Amino acid sequence: MESVKISILKLYRYHLPLTNVLRTVKSESDRREGLLVELKDANGNIAYGEIAPLEGFSKENMPQAVEEVSSIRSRIIGDELPAGLEGLNGGFDLWFNRYSLSPSVRFGLESAVMELIARGKDQSLATLLGVARSAAIKVCGLLSGSTDDILSKARAAAESGFSCVKLKVGHLSVSEAAKVVGDVRNHLGNSSALRVDANRAFAIDHALEFMNRIKAFDVEYVEEPARNLNQLRKLLSEKPGSVGVALDESLSEIRPEDLSLGYHVKAIVIKPTMLGLERACRFARSAAANRIAAVISSSYESSVGMRVLAAMAAAFAPDVPAGLDTVDLFAEDLLEPPVRIAGGQIATECYDGPLHGLKPDLVEEITDG
Repeated sequence: MESVKISILKLYRYHLPLTNVLRTVKSESDRREGLLVELKDANGNIAYGEIAPLEGFSKENMPQAVEEVSSIRSRIIGDELPAGLEGLNGGFDLWFNRYSLSPSVRFGLESAVMELIARGKDQSLATLLGVARSAAIKVCGLLSGSTDDILSKARAAAESGFSCVKLKVGHLSVSEAAKVVGDVRNHLGNSSALRVDANRAFAIDHALEFMNRIKAFDVEYVEEPARNLNQLRKLLSEKPGSVGVALDESLSEIRPEDLSLGYHVKAIVIKPTMLGLERACRFARSAAANRIAAVISSSYESSVGMRVLAAMAAAFAPDVPAGLDTVDLFAEDLLEPPVRIAGGQIATECYDGPLHGLKPDLVEEITDG
């Protein structure tokens, strides 16, 4: 393939209205704010990537992300892309590490560069990532909110064809959380897999108590039941019964190769906005090598980012329901048609092909950094 040079880098801001309030640990909002990076090469190929730090989870914020992209813009325009970036095995690290970019910025820039490389090869991003066959992506339904909301969503998920759901319980006490897990299992019956997310809410003794209480409810795994990585490793050494454990926030504190060091987890929840695209893919490969399930998951990205996540799921974990049940939260989206879930799946045409249908009226260019 001939060398690729970035000739134009533009940055846009978006504010998208949501159908419901998005609540995180530190904030709540009825809008999702993010950035869109546009790259253009000398041959006229155009690609986009989404940068959307999530308040309460991302260490960086929007002003920092804007500053980072603005500072790197003049340094990469006109330069040839380093060879071998599409392998996602360290090439982006060698290129970007000198700039100290945050994970969400890495994800957006790396996604756009990969899309640009794919365009140059007349391929889709999914093909470039290694998807051998096009297939719909199974999605894990998300259950959150009040107990009544959770049970209502559980019924709706089962009726809508979701084969797997994830229940968030970090806002509840141990006894309340255990009861809701049992109630959800009763609503689902035995037809759907059940995952539980504690979001690091429990002290280690409470985490062990909670896991022992829910053993009877056929839970696939509990995400991050302890308050930090050290407590989680101690909990894993305690062998807490038959309930598996998954890493999520802890992935920001370890390396992909550390999964071989005896973590004894059943799954890892990979959120590329929190890790960067290349690092996320390296975690997925390490998980496969260590017989750990890789669950590609969203951080409330628009359809621009969701296409990348769906392609990753198809490439690295095609048989594992992905944590992508967030697109319906958007009252307006950047793409038309947007990525949508039907029958508990994201259809092939939503992610395998060139990005098209971007709505220019929903973005505003940032020209002064």
